[in-house]
Amino acid sequence: MRVQMSDAMRRFADVVDLQSVTPADFAPGADDVVAAGWVREPDGSVLARALRDSYAGSGFVDLTSREAAVNGRGVRDDDLPLDAPDRPQVLLRRAYSYATALLTRVAELPSPPEVTAFATLSLSATEPPYWESHVTFWSAHEGEAPYYDVDSLPGDDAVLVLTTKG
Repeated sequence: MRVQMSDAMRRFADVVDLQSVTPADFAPGADDVVAAGWVREPDGSVLARALRDSYAGSGFVDLTSREAAVNGRGVRDDDLPLDAPDRPQVLLRRAYSYATALLTRVAELPSPPEVTAFATLSLSATEPPYWESHVTFWSAHEGEAPYYDVDSLPGDDAVLVLTTKG
């Protein structure tokens, strides 16, 4: 698995030993999504089965946008104090554990595609602001641009990108 980080995310990761992250770091409910695995739809989109089953939306411009929308969720954090000093590190551990575990399940698909996980850490747009995290996934589709240009990660946004070897 290829791992890329922006400079800002690397500063968080320097505090978090990502090698020590395990499924015990999952956010509440993430284990159900990982257990359900992936499905390849007839149109070629690759979707997390549990997220597909709970998603309501339509009108996507391409397969990549469908995947990013259906597979994207905020990292559950309602059990964490908003002002906890280690909140961003806990969210990174949750996002990383979830993304790596779900990406591992891609290998179970026939002719496994290359799938990318995109995780962010950012301050909310609320008063007062607090740290939050989001993770989404997409696969490579011929003729379609990726959801995010992972080769030009911004240094000031906390972004983590994990890509399987399709």
